[in-house]
Amino acid sequence: MYSAFHNAVELAGWCLDYVCVNYTMVHRKYFSLLYKLQPDNQRHIAQNKWPPDWYTQEKEYYTMALRDMTPKQMIQQRHQFSRWQRCKSSCLCFGRRSRMINMENEDDAD
Repeated sequence: MYSAFHNAVELAGWCLDYVCVNYTMVHRKYFSLLYKLQPDNQRHIAQNKWPPDWYTQEKEYYTMALRDMTPKQMIQQRHQFSRWQRCKSSCLCFGRRSRMINMENEDDAD
């Protein structure tokens, strides 16, 4: 970072933080310049970049799992999320369903 050459420590820190927060865009646009940085700056960026490696790997796994879903599974997933959105009470949706099943069982017992 050129700011370190001019004894601008705060500016150098801000630049490193900016690169860490916007790592995806910086990596895409300035790939060659990113790897020409000093090793300690590269280490700082690798430790503090956003999104972190574990998040990127989990997101890739999730998108692969979505691609591999059958149409029936996709419909079931959409239905499940829409049911959660329709739930107006503060309880979880599965709690209301179990309560309805219990009430049906009580009616059958009578």
